[in-house]
Amino acid sequence: MPHACGAGEPPVALLPGTEVRFVAPVDARLFAEGSSLRIQLWNGERLAALEQNARCASIHDPATGASEIRCPDGITFQPVTAEEFDLPVAGITGTLSLRSTTVRVGDRFRILLSGKSADGCNRTSAEQQATAAAAEVLLDGLAWTTTARACVSP
Repeated sequence: MPHACGAGEPPVALLPGTEVRFVAPVDARLFAEGSSLRIQLWNGERLAALEQNARCASIHDPATGASEIRCPDGITFQPVTAEEFDLPVAGITGTLSLRSTTVRVGDRFRILLSGKSADGCNRTSAEQQATAAAAEVLLDGLAWTTTARACVSP
């Protein structure tokens, strides 16, 4: 007898806790030859720590040169690092695929892709923040932007 939609166990690709693979279309022509594309990825836990850190302030005493971080009562500053990947642009052939060791199905995430622009001076980047709903997350809505610094050539 056939099962009704949603009956039974969900496929493994939808189970919370399953590792996530990110797939993104990338036009390598946006980036300088010989450069690398850096991907930085934060999971929900790291995003929560960053949100708490945003309530803290860095204070610098010019007289002593000392700096300290002060947070409101109940908040403790936590150093946060992203999971990082560096991929040679030359190896990107239309899409890139990477598996996260920190983001799981059901996690919030933020991903930032950036690299040296094709002009050799500016930076091109795209980012997305969402919840990983499945074991494969297609980043097909990336809006690539490029900084607009004045680049001087000798």
